[in-house]
Amino acid sequence: MSDRLIDTVIFDVGGVLAANGRHSDFASRFPHADPEVVTRIFVGDYGEDGDHPWHRLERGEITLEENRRLNRAALEAAGIELKPPPPGAPVTVEFTRSEPMVALVEELRAAGLRLGVLTNNVLEFRDRWRSMMPFDEWFDDVV
Repeated sequence: MSDRLIDTVIFDVGGVLAANGRHSDFASRFPHADPEVVTRIFVGDYGEDGDHPWHRLERGEITLEENRRLNRAALEAAGIELKPPPPGAPVTVEFTRSEPMVALVEELRAAGLRLGVLTNNVLEFRDRWRSMMPFDEWFDDVV
């Protein structure tokens, strides 16, 4: 048994290990619209685990395409125009790692702590975030 107060650190992916993936990222795509309305359309009340499409997507109950269809309908109902992405822009999210968090992971590993990832990230994004860093090398468990 260790004398440490902490022997394991668990990280999430979106907005933690990834520099992007925060709810504000949704609103930033619609600078002409009320950010609270856009955020509510895309993620609902994030403090509640309800039946909002975002929560259903994270639980694997609907696909990303179904979620997008529901979002398009909600944006249209709110009078918010969904403009096509600029030429050459990625069609879906591209994860970029958070360098300060990478430094923290390296520091914690060097100190001998167990590290884990516990995420409810969207299934269809798995390959994208998994390619962001060597998860299997850096973390003891990834769930």
